[in-house]
Amino acid sequence: MSAWLKLMAVSDTHGDMIDKAAAKIALQFKEDFKPDEIIHMGDGFDFRAIRRGADNDEKVHSMQEDVFAGKEFLEELRPTWFLRGNHDERLWDLRDCHNAVVRDYACMCVKDLEQFFKKLKIKTKPYDKRAGVLKFGHLKLIHGYHAGQYACKAHGERYGSCWHGHTHAIDSFALPRLERTVARSIGCLCKLDYQYNRAFTASLRHAHGFAYALVHKKTGVFHSFQAEKVGGRWILPTDFKIYTAKGSERVG
Repeated sequence: MSAWLKLMAVSDTHGDMIDKAAAKIALQFKEDFKPDEIIHMGDGFDFRAIRRGADNDEKVHSMQEDVFAGKEFLEELRPTWFLRGNHDERLWDLRDCHNAVVRDYACMCVKDLEQFFKKLKIKTKPYDKRAGVLKFGHLKLIHGYHAGQYACKAHGERYGSCWHGHTHAIDSFALPRLERTVARSIGCLCKLDYQYNRAFTASLRHAHGFAYALVHKKTGVFHSFQAEKVGGRWILPTDFKIYTAKGSERVG
């Protein structure tokens, strides 16, 4: 038995807004890497129709199609954990709506999703700054609570070494600490460009990607690898050798 735990994490697939080509790469990689733990770090559904301040164009989008697409990807990915993101949490929050019809529909949808997670044996965490943190050794996984070009720095200052989604960008920030501390934004698997963001230059940072890691089961030390498309290709090593003064160990 290897001393190393293999992790894989994806984030921000956004239901029917998923980019199928990028998602296919992640699923192919999963088959090759054979991770011990697979984490979906949130926003598996978009739920734009129930966004606070949603415009008329958003309100006409089908919740049913969004949920179906989100479930379809999760059935293929088969994550061990699902960390609800801010988009997902919209549905859970809607259970407190003062409109009885909306509240009852939200309760019905939440029950359906929770049964779906239970059937696939997917453990979940809420979108919450404390309860939404998943730890593997010294690495913490969260959906994300900060946005913008300094999001990695903000998450690292609060959570230490971590992976986050939420920003749809690939980025990292090393904090000046005695123990090496790096926060990483792992990218997204949803579409990058939409009509509404065609003039938002900040969205030029958005990129398809996901992350994987080796975590030592005893010491908690880890090494992260960022999956991203470079020069039109995804170059993703899945077979590793760990070198020490005593020799080497293959992890693959």
